[in-house]
Amino acid sequence: MRKAVLHHIASDFGKNSSIGFRSKKIYEYAGENFKITVICRSNKSETEYTKNIFTLNLVFIFSRLFGFIKAYLKYDFRSRTYELILFNLLSVPYILIHYFFNINKKKYFHSWDTSLWLIKFVKKLNYKVIKDCAMTPSKSSLIESEKNPFYYIDNKTTKKDIEIEKKIFENSDIIISPSTYTTVFINKEYKINIKKIKTIPFGIEKKFFQSKNYKREIVKKSIKFGFVGLVNMRKGIRWLINDLNLIYENGNKNFELHLFGRIFKEEFKTLERAKFKIISYGFVDISKENVYELFDILIHPSFVEGSAKCIYEAMASGLPVICTEQSGSLVKDKESGFIIKTGDDSELKNAVEFFLMNKNQIIKMGKLSRSIISYYSWELYAKKVSLNY
Repeated sequence: MRKAVLHHIASDFGKNSSIGFRSKKIYEYAGENFKITVICRSNKSETEYTKNIFTLNLVFIFSRLFGFIKAYLKYDFRSRTYELILFNLLSVPYILIHYFFNINKKKYFHSWDTSLWLIKFVKKLNYKVIKDCAMTPSKSSLIESEKNPFYYIDNKTTKKDIEIEKKIFENSDIIISPSTYTTVFINKEYKINIKKIKTIPFGIEKKFFQSKNYKREIVKKSIKFGFVGLVNMRKGIRWLINDLNLIYENGNKNFELHLFGRIFKEEFKTLERAKFKIISYGFVDISKENVYELFDILIHPSFVEGSAKCIYEAMASGLPVICTEQSGSLVKDKESGFIIKTGDDSELKNAVEFFLMNKNQIIKMGKLSRSIISYYSWELYAKKVSLNY
């Protein structure tokens, strides 16, 4: 029986650093093997990728409006919740079109962002449901908020949200997880059979990040630490600034922090409290500029993640990484960097101070990072995902 796959992404197909980028990689890999149709917010891929791509442009417009409200007017505005409600409702006619055109085929509904009612709806249409987790589910956010109230606050996630997530997992036929951490969390905290969960790490654009000869030398007086991504408390910026201040006050001042990403307005005061040198670049399109050449070590102290793309990129660029287990990384602890406990001041400080006192280890660990990540590609990712169709 021929297969018909429907990708359902409340994102922009083909856009870098988004679930739409991953959808595109799977779409490309499928080729003539099976047909993939995509329902998305907008199409940001090259012009040749237009066949079987349905765009909900109204959702794209509202997503920008909701994002503006959250960023500049009301931080706790549940912009993504409202966007998903609109996206899922407007998806229904396109799902029905896909169903009738493929009524005699084996059908797969692969969704990154969906709702319980929509999953039940497509199951009645005899779709096999694949739930793809872009991030570790929201119960992890509540747990981290309770453990680390000084650095991370979640006053939006409710018990009802978690109950609905659990039902979504239970009603899905397959769950795709981006990291071992996320897989174990879903199994343990949501009581989902581990056999139902497929762990598939992301890939990396090797030609871009490994294009230059690896001749990095650490001869500078100041070590450059880099932070890549949204500058907010979920990514650990409050924790990071607090601990770097402590290191600086204790007399170890030979470092600086380079920030790449949009700074949330509620974190301006956090950055103002920094006693050390910070260089902020704002948003940088990493698909066009390898920012990892501008610093020596990536720090990613995230409280909630799925599998941080910036860690893949940093490792491919030959950098050691300091990150949390929650970051869902491929880092080997104490070999290609350090994996630390969320909110643990001593572990973060010890990892930073290790590199400040052992500059020769930056090159050594960076080379191992590069070696580890060399086994991961977007083609391999797409192949592993496609095996579930």
